[in-house]
Parts: sequence; structure tokens; C-alpha cells
Amino acid sequence: MKTLRSWIGALCLILVGTQVPTAHAQMRPPGPAPVQTVFPSSVVVEGPGSAPTTAFPSTSYIVQGPAAPAAPMPSTPQAPGRPAMGPDAGAPPSDAFTQAPPSGTESPGGGFAPQMIGDSLGYVSGRLPANLRPGLILSDNSITGSAPIALSGSAFKIADNDSPRPQDRVYLDVNYFTAVLNSLKAPGGATQTFVRETFGFESTFLDGNASIEMRVPFFQTHLDSGVVAGAATSASDFGDVTLIGKYVLWSDPGTGSLLSTGVALTLPTGPTYNVTLTNAVTGAVVRTDSVNPTIFQPFVGFMYFLSENLYVHGFSSLAIPFSESVSTDWFNDIGVGWYAWRDGNCSLNAIVPTAELHIETPFGNQGVFSYPIGELDTWVVTLGAHLLFHNHSELTFAYESPLSGPRPFQSEYVCQFNYHF
Repeated sequence: MKTLRSWIGALCLILVGTQVPTAHAQMRPPGPAPVQTVFPSSVVVEGPGSAPTTAFPSTSYIVQGPAAPAAPMPSTPQAPGRPAMGPDAGAPPSDAFTQAPPSGTESPGGGFAPQMIGDSLGYVSGRLPANLRPGLILSDNSITGSAPIALSGSAFKIADNDSPRPQDRVYLDVNYFTAVLNSLKAPGGATQTFVRETFGFESTFLDGNASIEMRVPFFQTHLDSGVVAGAATSASDFGDVTLIGKYVLWSDPGTGSLLSTGVALTLPTGPTYNVTLTNAVTGAVVRTDSVNPTIFQPFVGFMYFLSENLYVHGFSSLAIPFSESVSTDWFNDIGVGWYAWRDGNCSLNAIVPTAELHIETPFGNQGVFSYPIGELDTWVVTLGAHLLFHNHSELTFAYESPLSGPRPFQSEYVCQFNYHF
């Protein structure tokens, strides 16, 4: 009997050793609880004169219960219904301004800066008779007409709401000037406010290293004082369309710094003004010039990041008109911006105060009484801030004032909206 019990116990041990590994091999990852075959606890069979023997009954039971997990669960508690979070799942969403997509010249490390604001007026200097209306004649040889306003309405300067970096965007600018030509007007002449709205778009190609841009301006003028009897007090018109091509010569993918070049071409799609020089004694016309030339403007631009939050950028350009009536101008523009606050998880992503200096140097027709348009060296300072919203939109406010005299205008208020896509 003792020998029989020993053989039965040995057979049970052999059966357990072959079935238990099979049950473990069939275990599944966490999911619906499968049906499993398990055995009850072992029992000790003891007989007289023999050592205790551990044995298992030959009957198994079918039970329902959760299977053991095949792999350890994440240590971080998860919200109900949410998958386990990866190592980068908690990172804030990408910010189109503080972290640009890694294509073309935009580096993944945050190399992005808003556009320059610009000073936007350009050719406005020159002493005109009482004022800005064709056909008015002073008592000496003089210029009549309103030629500078025709050029001011074109928004042709490369630094006006533009960046050295090629971008994908659409935009709207509004520029409001006060006391235009106030310090240059003849005695008794009129001063005016000048408003310009510019619609534009820019689109990149060549993996973001080049872009094409188009500006379409509209402008309005209003005479404030010294209005001539019978003369209209306000006027509006379509300005000169400008086309811009831009290409990156060098860029640093780590910081976003770059050097670019390009050309702007301003077409005479706006009004043409006749500027007439007359003899005050005989009344004979000495000379008449039509002013609204095509302007060819090659430029270079740069952007340099001094730190993650501080950058400097600028342009240098030559505005070369296809007419002897208007001189070539050299424009130098430099600006500095600072990310004073940023948060990629808010609707308002960043606030970027900025300051700019704009210098205009004419190569001809210098002085107030030059013919047909007197152009002056001007220095204009711009103070403003960029507000970046929803990783795509940019709203800019700025104030501008000339530093040099005679002042072509007293002050300028700027509002710009850019949508990046």
C-alpha cells in the first residue's frame, strides 16, 4: 500500500509539472478575463511509518478571474480611458513663433522673430505750394502738384512689415500719419493727415529658402488747415503695387540667424502727378514732369539671435527709380526685439516689445527747394510691440516719430495683422 501511494504521488507530480507551464504560456495581455484551468491548494498525505508526501488531487476546477499581466504596468497613474503617456506626451504644443517648423531656414530650436514694422512714408520731403493741388502758382518760379503723396501711397520700402526670413503669410497694414509736410509747407499752405491700408501675401518655395510677395495699397488724404477756396478737402486712390522676391544666402539651423537678399519692384499702378515749373512773370510753363516712376529696389537683410529671447534684424536697400525726376534713395533699417513673455499653452503665446531706427539718404534732389521733388535726409524711430496669438496670428501696434528736421510728418500710428500658415 505504501508503494502504491508513492507511485500515485509521483504520477501527480509529473502531471502538474507538464500542465502548469502550459497554463502560463497561454496567458494574454490585460484584457477581457479568459477562462483558465487552475488547481486547488496542495494537501499533505500522511501515513503510518512513512514520510509526509505532498500530493495534488486529480480533479481540476474551471474558474473565472483576471489573468496575470504579461508586462509591468506604467508607474504613472493614468486618467480613466486615457492611454499611457510617452516620455514626450506632456510637452506643450509647438509654437509657430517660438519654435518654428524644421523646414527651409526655420530652425527647430526656436529661430523665429516677428517682422520689422518700418517707417512707411519714404518720399514726402519737398516744399510744395499751398498745397497738394495741381495748378496752383506762387509769385515766383515754383513747383505745383502733389508728387510726394503719389510715392508715399505705394508702400514700397522693403522694411515695411517684412522680415529677412521667407515666410508663408497674409497680412494687412494700416498707417496713419499726422501733420504731413507741416514743417515744409509754404506760408498759408495746407497740412494734412495721410492714411494708407496695404493688403499683401507672401509664399515660400525651395524648402522655405525663397519667397514671393505682393503688396496692394490704398490711401486717403485729408487737408486739415490752409485749405484753398474751391479745392477738395479729401481724396482717395489706389496706390502702386509692389512685387518682392527673397532668397536666403546663409542660415544657422541651430539659432535661426540668417543672411538674405532679394529685390522689390514697384509698378506705377497708382495715380500720376504732373509737377510744373512756371515763370511768374510771363506765366509760361518752363518744365513739366510726370511723377510716378517704376522703382527697382535691391536689398540685403539679416537676422541674428543674441540669445533665445533677444534678436536683432535689419535691411539695407537702394530704391532706384526709372525716372530722372526722382532721385535714388539709400534706406538703412535696423531693429531689436525681446521676448518679454511667452507661453505656448495660452491663446496669447508671446509679447515682443521692439524698437527700430530708419535712415533715408537721398543721392540727389536734396534740399527743400529742389526740383521737382526736394528730398531730405531723415531719421525715424519706431517703438512698438508684437502680440502673438494661437501659434499663427500676429497683431502689432507701434508709434513712430522723425528725429531729424525738417520733419516730413509729426507722428505716425501703425497697426499690422499677420496670419502665418
